Amino acid sequence: MKEGTFELKCGTVLHLRQVNRQALRPIMLKLGGGSTLRDPERLRKLTGKAMEQATQGVEQLFNYCAGWGVTDDPPEDAVAELTEMGFNMSTPRLARINWIRYMLVADEMEGGELVGAVLTYSSKDWLAQDEVIEETEGAEAE
Repeated sequence: MKEGTFELKCGTVLHLRQVNRQALRPIMLKLGGGSTLRDPERLRKLTGKAMEQATQGVEQLFNYCAGWGVTDDPPEDAVAELTEMGFNMSTPRLARINWIRYMLVADEMEGGELVGAVLTYSSKDWLAQDEVIEETEGAEAE
């Protein structure tokens, strides 16, 4: 698979773009912070209000990654079909999110893999930014 792409089980290849790390912060807090991604078992153990909040966070994470982390727009026939089904297709990002979720992603696991691909693709730039910050902070300390 070419870097910056993600192939869905249906054969559609999505083209990825980097997402903003700062925009992810409030979503990640709903999921319990970055440690939840390293230990997904924590999500399975949640109950009550914490589980409700984490569920909202998972939905927001998918929506953000599908809406901002994918460049492909749905074809006109998919927009027409989803509009007819009652989905909000009023903006390009909402159209992209709904197209990916309801017409392309085969299951929740594949949706999670797409989110992971967007975050992995984006993290390469984040690591470079962190190195610049560390170098700058090191120079200021001297």
